[in-house]
Amino acid sequence: MKKLIVLVSSLLLIVLMLFSFSSCSKVEIAAGEMVAVFRYGDDDITKPLSDEDSEIVREMFNGKNLYSDSPSCGFSENVALIIDGVPYCIACDNCGKIYNIEKDKYFNLSDKENEILRSLLCEYGFTFSCV
Repeated sequence: MKKLIVLVSSLLLIVLMLFSFSSCSKVEIAAGEMVAVFRYGDDDITKPLSDEDSEIVREMFNGKNLYSDSPSCGFSENVALIIDGVPYCIACDNCGKIYNIEKDKYFNLSDKENEILRSLLCEYGFTFSCV
């Protein structure tokens, strides 16, 4: 009987762990307006992204796992993409982390995605590093 209780308890624990890992929040960005905001030094830029650039960002961000953290990268609403009214702050140094202010969570970009995003944002007047 004790073996059965241990077995059932173990299985229940495994199921709960699998459920908790599978229910991680992910970035979900629907079609909508994206605005690049860069206020640093003498720059004060607020520009809507083109449809093509918005789609690149949407594909890059969607499905990324959100997590809590306290990274050493600097983040500011003054260096951000505003997506449907939600600020997604771009790390001011060159690390590949994005901060979702609304959810108070972060997500990572691959090195290639980070390079693509920063190149794209430079076309809108961003300069990195901006710490």
